[in-house]
Amino acid sequence: MLSKILKTELNKKQTFLFFCGSLLLCLLPLILANVPYYDDNNRLLHGKAFWDVDGRPLTDIVIYLLNFNIGTIGNIYPLPLLLSVIILAGALTYMAFKMSYRKNMTFLLMLIPIVINPFFLQNLSYQFDVIGMSFGISAALIAYFYNKKTTKDFIISSIFLAISFAFYQPCSNVFLCLFIVDILFKLKYENKILKYSFKFIGIYTLAVFLYYVTVFKIMYTGTTRHELIHLDQFIPSFYASWEVLNRFLNLLLNSSFLIVAFILIFSMSLFWLLRMFEVIKKINVNGIIEFLIILCSPIFLLLFQWGPLLLIEELLFNPREFPAFGILLFAGLLSLYNLDKRGAIVLFVVSFLNIYILSFCYQYGNSLYYQKESDKVIFTGLVNEINSKTEIDINKPIYLYGETPRSLLTIKTIENHPFIGELEKPSFRWVGRAILQGYGLPQVSRNVSFDDEKEWSDICNNNIKAIIKNRRYDVYEFKNHISVWLLKEDKKICEITPEKYKNIFSKNLSSK
Repeated sequence: MLSKILKTELNKKQTFLFFCGSLLLCLLPLILANVPYYDDNNRLLHGKAFWDVDGRPLTDIVIYLLNFNIGTIGNIYPLPLLLSVIILAGALTYMAFKMSYRKNMTFLLMLIPIVINPFFLQNLSYQFDVIGMSFGISAALIAYFYNKKTTKDFIISSIFLAISFAFYQPCSNVFLCLFIVDILFKLKYENKILKYSFKFIGIYTLAVFLYYVTVFKIMYTGTTRHELIHLDQFIPSFYASWEVLNRFLNLLLNSSFLIVAFILIFSMSLFWLLRMFEVIKKINVNGIIEFLIILCSPIFLLLFQWGPLLLIEELLFNPREFPAFGILLFAGLLSLYNLDKRGAIVLFVVSFLNIYILSFCYQYGNSLYYQKESDKVIFTGLVNEINSKTEIDINKPIYLYGETPRSLLTIKTIENHPFIGELEKPSFRWVGRAILQGYGLPQVSRNVSFDDEKEWSDICNNNIKAIIKNRRYDVYEFKNHISVWLLKEDKKICEITPEKYKNIFSKNLSSK
């Protein structure tokens, strides 16, 4: 009975509703947790979009429109996430009906990990940014699968890709990865490799040109994150970037996901070999070029996780900056789908993977809630103590150092799923400053240039006594400011050795 249901073909309306329901089911824990995520805390306070300075002006425009206001924004969550469900469901539906595969649930379940996976889940965690990131990946999917037969199609596809850049630049890497997947699985590719490759390169080049001219010349937006590396820096830069991605993958594979990963890697390797044997029989120019692309496809799929962003000075160091990871999962499932003629194995794997992702989403959502409640206790207690101390000059600026400890329940969740530790992190000091202001301490300074090591040395070397002592924070009053230290251990800061200090406090010196 279940097998029959999963093999039943769906029409466009049914497919769209299926994706809407599936995505909403996965993202329900984020809605229920209702946790402002990193930059959300700053935007809650200053009410400004400011994505244009990151080269993402379309995200600004969409958020202003949803707020029915130009210049200031308020928190309308979960509306951006609910709209994202509709946007992503529409893009997946469009993609599904642009491929020649049967539109049964087994195939449709293979598309869900493109946008619901441990990496892109961080993108979906932002209460403000989520709408821009969802538009970004959706525009990249549409750009690739839009018809490329006429000049008009060529231009429209480039416009969609430029839109993807203007919403969230890393999402454009999805377009690059899909080209390799297309050559491997012949999603739209029709064996004329030279002509198809020139079209692909042309669309991408035109999209970059349209994005650059529109965003930086016409709209006059600027960004500080576009400095290119020198050629001699490429190898060290790639090594550093690979170390980041490798750390993410090692954490992800430290779970039952390793079983799925092994099956997908094995099936992709086997399918890759079969495709090379298929193409190697061709002796014309097209066959040779196609063989070379397929031969190098594993390297291309890896490099395209960064795309051209590998050439900028600022490294990608967050899971959200790898939205093309979902294309790797899709490619693995598609390999298995093509190899498993009876469909029993692929049905098991795709079902297991989606159930795993669903479980991951709920554990992650709960860990966000646990940490929010733990931080609330700490910050509320801190605000109450400072406000109740009549001897404290509340007109002085307050400097915040350190970060909140992880709650016990969050720690237990991370032990079960180590990758969640990359998505859910304690409140860094720049996040904590915004939270404290929101909790009723407007005098908290949000200056990002505090020298916490110097402050720590002054307190310890001069034997300055804390005016408030707590297991999770110490408060010191100086002549011109108040110093608040969040403690991750049940120790006062001068009881911590200089070596241990660097691990506890100063690791966030380069944070925002």
